[in-house]
Amino acid sequence: MLTKNKPKIISILTFKEVNIPNKTRIFCSFNCTLFKYFSNRAWIIYRVKVELIYFNFLYSMLPELRENLNKEGLYEFLNIYPNISRMLERIAEIEKQTNHDIKAIEIALREHYDACNVGDSKYKEYIHFGLT
Repeated sequence: MLTKNKPKIISILTFKEVNIPNKTRIFCSFNCTLFKYFSNRAWIIYRVKVELIYFNFLYSMLPELRENLNKEGLYEFLNIYPNISRMLERIAEIEKQTNHDIKAIEIALREHYDACNVGDSKYKEYIHFGLT
């Protein structure tokens, strides 16, 4: 039976406060550790990672991209993780306007593509190409 003095935690699945019985207290630290893998932030980071890995794959497979993209700009574009916090903030801003998380990631990556001077803007159409 749950009592009022039991510790509370926010459920990572429902984001509601729940009581934790004594038996499950040891799992609290385990769940909090997993939160970095099973949170909305983590999902967006992994989605960005998938988009970048796929763009890099297309670059390696399509001669048109290999011949026309700036290698230094491409390296900067693909190496987004040092500035991932700034990217996540921008994705959140775009998502508020579009109400669509994947489209927000796509738009933010296209902006990042332009900022990194990767190449002609017609090639940024390959971002998210075939991933729907």
